Amino acid sequence: MVADVFDALSSDRPYHTSRGYEECCRMIREESGSHFDPEVVEAFLKIDRNEIETVQENYRNGGEGVVV
Repeated sequence: MVADVFDALSSDRPYHTSRGYEECCRMIREESGSHFDPEVVEAFLKIDRNEIETVQENYRNGGEGVVV
């Protein structure tokens, strides 16, 4: 769910424009312990930013997201 929310926040949608990486992380961090399991949030935030952006770019280009 954390990754899905990050994707929704960081992508253009009909109801909002995309938010930057730092703002998305801040918003997710704020929901840690209420909307999200704190351990899951911490694990997600430890993922290297470049890896997240590579997966997003791969999906946007029609790939499956995982880069090996």
